[in-house]
Amino acid sequence: QVANRQFLLDLVGQCKDMGVNAGIYSTKWDWDNVVGASWNELAELPLWWPFYTGDANLEYFEPFGGWKKPTIHQYLANVNGACSVGEVDLNWQ
Repeated sequence: QVANRQFLLDLVGQCKDMGVNAGIYSTKWDWDNVVGASWNELAELPLWWPFYTGDANLEYFEPFGGWKKPTIHQYLANVNGACSVGEVDLNWQ
């Protein structure tokens, strides 16, 4: 977990140096397992939370990583896109 934390800090630092906005795409389960449940050093970044409830709301969100709520909730996967673009995921902000 220590190496994963440093990798993320380095990645976000490089993004900042290049003038690129960074964000985190993660579930609570992934975050806890990859960097540890208590680590919150990137909580200032926007969180894109994939949790497929089928509902565009935050009813099932459990705070993690210092985030009280996500910036974006990806709530539905593999939906037929418009104009035959194939399958897309639906997000709510």
